[in-house]
Order: sequence, then C-alpha cells, then structure tokens
Amino acid sequence: MTVDKPHVIVVGAGIVGASIAWHLAAKHGHNVKVTIVAPDVGGTATPNSFAWLNANFNNARPYFDVRHRSMARWHELIKEVPGLLELARWNGNVQWQQDEEQLDFCIKQHASWGYKAEKISNEEVLKREPWLADTCLPSSGWVASLPEEGSIEPALAAKKMIEHAATAFGATLRQETVDRLLVRDDKVVGVVTSSGNITADHVVLAAGLGTVKLAATLGIDVPVNSRPGLIVHSKPVSTRLLNGLAISNGPHMRQTVQGRIIAGRHYSGGNPTTDPAAEADIFFKKVQAMFRSNLDSTPLPSLELDFYTVGIRPDPKDGLPILGDCGKKGLALAVMHSGVTLAAFVGQTLAELVATGTKDKALDQFSLSRFNKD
Repeated sequence: MTVDKPHVIVVGAGIVGASIAWHLAAKHGHNVKVTIVAPDVGGTATPNSFAWLNANFNNARPYFDVRHRSMARWHELIKEVPGLLELARWNGNVQWQQDEEQLDFCIKQHASWGYKAEKISNEEVLKREPWLADTCLPSSGWVASLPEEGSIEPALAAKKMIEHAATAFGATLRQETVDRLLVRDDKVVGVVTSSGNITADHVVLAAGLGTVKLAATLGIDVPVNSRPGLIVHSKPVSTRLLNGLAISNGPHMRQTVQGRIIAGRHYSGGNPTTDPAAEADIFFKKVQAMFRSNLDSTPLPSLELDFYTVGIRPDPKDGLPILGDCGKKGLALAVMHSGVTLAAFVGQTLAELVATGTKDKALDQFSLSRFNKD
C-alpha cells in the first residue's frame, strides 16, 4: 500500500523561499512533497537587494557565526544547483565605511573569530581595484580587506533554485497569491488562494512582509517593520570596473555579472526621500565620482544611470531573523533582513526542521517567542 508523503507548502518565491523549497525537495524529497506558492518567481524584495554575501562587522558573535555558516553553505549550494555558479562572485571586499578606530577594532575582532580580515594600504587597494579613484580612498591611508565575501544575482538565483527543485526533484510551482491560511482544529492545514484551497501538512511562510500580514490573520504578531532602500543601477559596461565589492563611506558598490554597477548606502541601500528619482540622480553622480577618468590612457567607459529600485525590506524589530515554529501547529516562519546572505543557512535548517523535526541549535536565538519575554 502506497502512503502519501506529507505535503509542505512554501509561501514565497524570493531567495529565502526558493532556498527552503529547494532544500526540502532536493534533500528531503523522499520524505515530503513540496509546493511553492507565490505570484512572482524571484520575489519582491529579492530583485531590489544589493545581494552582498557576508558576515561583516557590527554583529554579535552568535549571529556572526550563523552568517559565516551561511556563506559556507552558499559555496556548496552554487555547485549543487545548475546555473548558480555563474551568478556568484567571491572576489572579496575592500571597506572603509567606519571611522578608523571602529574599523581597526572590527578587523581585530573578526580575525580572532576566524574571519579573514586585515588592513591593506590604499596603494594595495588600487592594485586590486585599479579603476577606483585614489581621491575616494580614506586619508588614513588604509582600508579593511575581507577576501571571503562575495555577491550573487539573487532573483536569477531564486529562479534557478525553483526550476531545479521542480525539474529534478518534483516540486510544484503555483503562481498564485495566498489570501489567507487554512486552519482546522487550531492547526494550519493549507492556504487559500483565488483559485481555491490547497491543503498541506505544513506551511512555511517565507514571503517577506507578506508573512507579517498572513500571520496576523491568525492573531500572530510578527514584529517586523518595512524599510525602504534605494539602489541605483548603471547601464551594463563591458569593462570590469570592480573586481570585488567596494564599501566606502559613501556609495557601496559592486558590479553584477551582467556588467552593471549597482550601488546603495548603509549596506543595502539608503532610505529615499519623497523624490527618489531626484535622489537617484544625485547619488549616481557620487558613484561616477568613485572612478578615475582613465586608466593607462584608457578612458573610463561611459557610466550612465539606467534605473533605480526602491526595495521594501522586512526588518525585524531587533534586527535578527525570525525563524521556525511560531506557536501554531503546522506553521513555520522565515522573515528577515539580510535574506540573501542568510538564505543558504535558512533553507538548510528550516527544511531539516520541517521535514524531519530536527532543530539546529542555532535556530534557538531566532524564535518568535523571544519577543514575549519580559
């Protein structure tokens, strides 16, 4: 007699939802059936992300450890999912966002934690990133070098993961909007979409700010704010103007695999004014000023603003992810900022939790219940 596998629905198809769905299908598909439900593959916040893969400064040690684990898992994941390898770049980061004293402290702290971090001179920066203008480098004469860090094209990566989960491991994609959760006997047993009910044994909400709204229909308060971030995108250029990331005390920049220079502020964009188009134009001029006018008699390729994005990011109240059980049977949550960095860790650990009941100890710090403590 054939016994049906337990059915898991993942709501959301951004980088986090895609990773959870892929890990469920690829690593636990013999135990569970997987359905992804989302109106758009690639998500809403994901396409508007700076997509910096890092365990960078100003995080407490336990959170740093999780981010570092996720970076390691990303290295594995890009080899396991066809098409991801060419979307990722691991060329490191040169950084001078902080003041000299803070930067020095963070380098020493992270190096003691096993994270590659060191001081390098401005001259060494220009050897690595020859198109950067020396006038944009700090007067201290040095910056932080973090060679483990990288980036990925997140919306394309999400699509590749969902495609592979479906074609190789039998996951089902339904491009629909979830209106509410289906509850029976105080247990979540599926979702309700415009086309009807989809029943399941477990539901994972990984829909960014949509997670907050859907959880609220069950009386579950998920303390997450919306935080806009403006990122400017140049037209593609064929010249490699940036080898790695450059996190300055002004623009934070990287060059995509398609050749665009994208830039934001404060790690993943800055809060735009009431006139984001005007702010994008002003900010892009600062980006242009980060590059020298010529290199070895070769003029700087025309660097033009193509478009800007304003991503509305889910930002938990205490800055840490909200992951796992939420007090309602049959329902798990996955909502966070830094979703691109954390997606590999979250996909691996939540898939294990939902499919087998095995809870990674690192998830304890991210429980929703922490907000109920006095």
